[in-house]
Parts: sequence; C-alpha cells; structure tokens
Amino acid sequence: MPREAESYRPELEQIIAHFPGKMVLTTKEIMEYTGKSRHWLENRNMLGEMTAAQLALALTKLKH
Repeated sequence: MPREAESYRPELEQIIAHFPGKMVLTTKEIMEYTGKSRHWLENRNMLGEMTAAQLALALTKLKH
C-alpha cells in the first residue's frame, strides 16, 4: 500500500483551519485558498467541488 506524501496531512490541516466546519469546497473557495485563477484550476482538473482531502491530495501531487 503506498504511503501518503509527507506534506499531505499538514496541507489538509491548513485547509480545514482555513475553512472550519466545511469539508466540500467550491471552485471559488479553491481559487481563494490557492490564489490561482479558474483557468489554472481547469488545466489541472481541479475545477468544481472538491472535498478538503481531495484538494490536499491534489496540491500535494503538484508539489512533487
């Protein structure tokens, strides 16, 4: 079983802290959190609703 990336949990914790009590994020919220444009998100298949865990995983993969 593959291990999770070292930066996954800290990233997830930051997302949860930024959006307390919210586990599903909208495109607008993802844009706010990442500081990236809608076009940037679309090119990386990150457009639309995502859970905090999905966003953390996607951002972790971009870092590696």
